[in-house]
Amino acid sequence: MAFVKLLQQQEHDKPFICHADAFVAEDFAKVAVNLIMKGPSGIKGYGAAAKRLQITLDEVEQAVSTIASIFVRAARLNLSKDQMLEFLADLSFHDASRQALAEFFSQRAHEIRSMVSVPILYVPSYQRLDWRLDVQIASRSLLNQSHPSFLLKLSTKSFHSRDRFQVGAISREHKEKHVKYFEADYVTLKRICEQLEQALAERKGAHCRRVIRQFK
Repeated sequence: MAFVKLLQQQEHDKPFICHADAFVAEDFAKVAVNLIMKGPSGIKGYGAAAKRLQITLDEVEQAVSTIASIFVRAARLNLSKDQMLEFLADLSFHDASRQALAEFFSQRAHEIRSMVSVPILYVPSYQRLDWRLDVQIASRSLLNQSHPSFLLKLSTKSFHSRDRFQVGAISREHKEKHVKYFEADYVTLKRICEQLEQALAERKGAHCRRVIRQFK
């Protein structure tokens, strides 16, 4: 498999996890599953782990990312425990770490599979909305009038990632801020508010809750 060949090409830079003992492998497997479920923002304690094991921070990140990559690939291929043992053997994992990782994966396979089967969406997220009300009260052609308009400043943040799981390193998400200006009248804004209120009401429905759970 191409994934196996990729790691075999990195034999000279093989993660220490390949020859770690069972307890260390299981601890790193727990962190790797947390990475899969919550992303890099949900990972803590890398520095403490590096100090305790007397390795570098990069080696810790590499080990966690490697296990996460293996678990994701194994979940997508629907590997059994025996197949996982063979898979890890092809990746040059020693017996202790291989047994620990295969056992841990078999216990969490369903959970991981349900997560990686849904594509991760990187869509702009709302940050803040500033607004200003302008009212034209007179003009050359009409002395008394009332023409309100709203100037809106919408700030959003976008997330980009080439690949959430990479061999040897955890991908970094890049955040970009965007600002857009809009002008709208009262009738348009009222219609937008009605649509948003309707969407919030539909969010409480059973079907919407099932969909939302797939993306958490």
